[in-house]
Amino acid sequence: VQVETLLRDAYIVPETKDLAALLADFRRAKFHIAVVVDEYGTMAGIVTLEDLLEEIVGEIEDEFDLPDESVEHVDENTVRIDGTFPIDDFNEKFRVELPIEDYHTVAGFVFHLIGRAPAEGDEVDYDGLHFKVAEIEGSRIEKLEVQFVVAPAPEQDEPHEERAAAEG
Repeated sequence: VQVETLLRDAYIVPETKDLAALLADFRRAKFHIAVVVDEYGTMAGIVTLEDLLEEIVGEIEDEFDLPDESVEHVDENTVRIDGTFPIDDFNEKFRVELPIEDYHTVAGFVFHLIGRAPAEGDEVDYDGLHFKVAEIEGSRIEKLEVQFVVAPAPEQDEPHEERAAAEG
């Protein structure tokens, strides 16, 4: 079989295309993958039919998905993770909002918070999370323990009418 007979042009979509329209395009054109480009025509990534379906129905595990061994539950409020855990995956998995602008991994973010080469046992807090450096290899954070600190209940404001009367 000649490879050329199996080749098709790449299906290219703008990064602004919405999910429903892309799903309809995939069904109509019988594509399962598309190249995503930005407004300058530069490749921004790829999207698959599985990606679209997972956005609709949640994670779909198949024979190619590896078990999630990068998260070990230490106790009810604490997990132990690999330092290489991607920040965007961490945010999605634990429903938090660590900044993603300058860091790709949770270890990189913690390294920044510490402000120097990390040492085993270093601890730092950020927005209701307590990070502890659990393992170091060279100057790299190998493992982190992350404790989800229970935030205190918000203070109850006095009713608007009482506050207005007190100010008046």
